Amino acid sequence: MRHAILERFETSDQGTFGILRSDSFMCFTSELPWRNNESQISCIPEGTYNVSWHNSPKFGPCYKVQGVPRRAEILIHSGNYVGDRLLNYRTNSHGCILPASKLGFLGKQKAGLLSVPAVQALNSYFNKETFILEIKNAYTNP
Repeated sequence: MRHAILERFETSDQGTFGILRSDSFMCFTSELPWRNNESQISCIPEGTYNVSWHNSPKFGPCYKVQGVPRRAEILIHSGNYVGDRLLNYRTNSHGCILPASKLGFLGKQKAGLLSVPAVQALNSYFNKETFILEIKNAYTNP
């Protein structure tokens, strides 16, 4: 079974950003800010998770992160914004992981860019096979 590491390097009210690597594959990631693993408003905790191919009613075929404590339907899908909507930032996530080809800004908000090609590359690389995802925080808590 393949293994991937998501190393988060930055977090703020505008989102949590990292790099996902597995052998020859690499992409950036965007997630919601850490909000104590609260459903719909937080990124998921550091840890090791199984990720399996899933057919989402909203996003279609995509990967799903399994076994997240107190959480369900954590998907890996396309999107740009991951800000704290309670602080009036834009978001395309309710707790999911959004791959990106690069990071930058859309307007005045930090965002993941070129997400659709990053998701396509991730899906192609893992080829619908289950993999292990290890998530690590490499930033100092804000």
